[in-house]
Amino acid sequence: MDTPFTPASLRDDARPEVVPTGVVCRACEYELGGLLTDGYCPECGLPIQASMRGDALVLAEPAWLGRLQRGAWAVVWTTLAWLGIRAAGGPGIALLSQGSSTLIASLVLKVVLTGLSLWFLLGIWNLTTPEHDLKPRGRQLIYAVRILMISGVVLNVVQRFGTLSRAPKVPGGMLAYDWLDEFLAAAGWAVLMFHLTQLARRGGAAKMSNSAWITGWFIAVSLGVAIVTLLIGVLVALAVVPGTPGGLLMAILGCWGAVVIPIALIFALILVGQFAHRLDLVRHRAAAIRSHQRFWPEAK
Repeated sequence: MDTPFTPASLRDDARPEVVPTGVVCRACEYELGGLLTDGYCPECGLPIQASMRGDALVLAEPAWLGRLQRGAWAVVWTTLAWLGIRAAGGPGIALLSQGSSTLIASLVLKVVLTGLSLWFLLGIWNLTTPEHDLKPRGRQLIYAVRILMISGVVLNVVQRFGTLSRAPKVPGGMLAYDWLDEFLAAAGWAVLMFHLTQLARRGGAAKMSNSAWITGWFIAVSLGVAIVTLLIGVLVALAVVPGTPGGLLMAILGCWGAVVIPIALIFALILVGQFAHRLDLVRHRAAAIRSHQRFWPEAK
């Protein structure tokens, strides 16, 4: 079992020292050499202590860690609830409803699924919250996760209410937007795993970090295979590549998208749950450090 990083003891009565040359601000990369350790970055205002102490999660603000934890749990529970309701809702409506009541039950199901989707996005937003409301490095991953997840969920909601039911079709009779939301969501999960890789490393969870990295690449490669197979199937339907078994290729795509990628996403969901559980311990340790020692100067 991985052991969270525990910082060395910090003295309350220690006089501020001069920052050595070569130390840069974690938020904006401003050179801090020559400044006092109890001051603030003159470029962005981040406490210099944050750059001096390192990036271990146990040294981060407990409030920020709590937000990450709430976001992670929201992602886990909304995804499980969405999958359960999606799997049981359709057959349940077919068995228990008839006539006009079927339309009402179907609408209620769509509204519930939409609510879960919005709650999921709120969890993603919290889980990808930057540590500082300034200009920290690594926001590219955060923005990528948010854009991909929001795009996938919005497109899925629009499809659910039938707005795209008359969308243009590609050869073979498949709607042009049929799988786009799933591709976007899978890409979002892949990037989320890379973001989780960084957070788990900062939390001292090397095994979790490695697992998230492998899972992220597996999802990305699987998604690439699915897209390539889809494109080949379209070319076959257009007779651009004559003689190729297009039906077999589409069957491979269906199996890949229905089996391999969902299994990878289940592993990703498990990793998010494990990270949320670990954050509980890290957050309590971070709060204990701050309650006993002067760690972080008061904000300006």
